[in-house]
Amino acid sequence: MAMALQDRLPRMGYSICDSDLSRRRAAETTERYKPHIILSEINLVGDMDGIDVITKRHSITKAPAIFISAYPSDMVMEHLTRTKRDEYTVKPSRENTLRNALDSVLGLT
Repeated sequence: MAMALQDRLPRMGYSICDSDLSRRRAAETTERYKPHIILSEINLVGDMDGIDVITKRHSITKAPAIFISAYPSDMVMEHLTRTKRDEYTVKPSRENTLRNALDSVLGLT
């Protein structure tokens, strides 16, 4: 079984301000904590996907984002390209893949 991100990230040296948020709570949490990086599932329930949610919140925080999906597609990649977002990874991600994505968006590579 793949280890959940909320378990893996602290082991990798990252702290988590919140997880499993509704869109509204995600906006409130982003405003409150001003995270250095945002990880978002692409496929969300409702009329907006994770890319749209984070893009609309980009005015609140300039934090880079890593988008995660178990269902990669050309349409998702086109959407990411149009919104000029930072990184994309397929889950379950291997720890080194996730670390590389985090290092990349944080400018550590």
